[in-house]
Amino acid sequence: MNQGFSKLVESEGFWKLVIVLDTIVWGLSFVLMKDVVREVPVFWLLFWRYLISALVAAALFVRRIAGGISRQTLVFGLVMGVTGWLAYVFQTAGIAYTTAGKNAFLTAVYCVLVPFVAWRLGMGKPAANNVLGAVVSLVGMGFVAVDNGLPINRGDALTLVCAVVFAVQLALIPKVGRGADIMVGTVIQFAVEAALSLPCALAFEEAPAAATFTPTIVGELLFLAVFATVIVFLLYNKAFTEVDPTAGAVLSALESPWGVFFSVLLTGEVLTPQLLLGFGLIFCGILVSEVGPKLVARLHR
Repeated sequence: MNQGFSKLVESEGFWKLVIVLDTIVWGLSFVLMKDVVREVPVFWLLFWRYLISALVAAALFVRRIAGGISRQTLVFGLVMGVTGWLAYVFQTAGIAYTTAGKNAFLTAVYCVLVPFVAWRLGMGKPAANNVLGAVVSLVGMGFVAVDNGLPINRGDALTLVCAVVFAVQLALIPKVGRGADIMVGTVIQFAVEAALSLPCALAFEEAPAAATFTPTIVGELLFLAVFATVIVFLLYNKAFTEVDPTAGAVLSALESPWGVFFSVLLTGEVLTPQLLLGFGLIFCGILVSEVGPKLVARLHR
């Protein structure tokens, strides 16, 4: 049985399934985050989520942390922490004013923005498929953002800012990640995100009462911190070392449809034809931008 399990874990199909399961968890996390933010203010939610994440991740990598933290790892953790914190502030604030499904799809727009941000950072011009994917997604964003009429919904606007910041973060990884211990750097990232959230929570928000932390809220918060952040992140990174990058990118894009699915199932979000068209265009734009030429070549073969 052990040999059979080892063969299963070594197979590409197993890790493809892991990526799909990761996207399901992330899709569900949009709905849970919207539920928690109704009771816990944005900065307090981020503080507790990333404090728990930092503690769990530190426990997992305590030996590597004890071995010393290099300058490269520290810089990586600080840059990822600051950009990640900004992105999650806008995303979490945005979801309070829009639906979980729209938040999921508009956040995913970062996928098509990364090549353009990287270009501005001197990493080469976007390819033709990146431009086409951006145009298709931009049209889709228009359908989604004006679903309830003009002007654009506040939550949708905040979510789009989140997508831009996420794109900046991903574009910076090749620059600041060289020579860094990514796992230890991620622990630092979580700690930075918690540290930035606490003073903002104390300055701008009223601390939630103890009665706010019902078993449901605590359970959702633990799910966001442990499963949707630490565990899924580790499995996701491992999976991408075991699968074809094209297949991995396609499977990763399922996060947004899962977000819509859970929003419809658990919150009763209504999908109008205009929203469905917008979601579909954004999803197609992501696929074209991420894996367009490789996917076409594979289908041709």
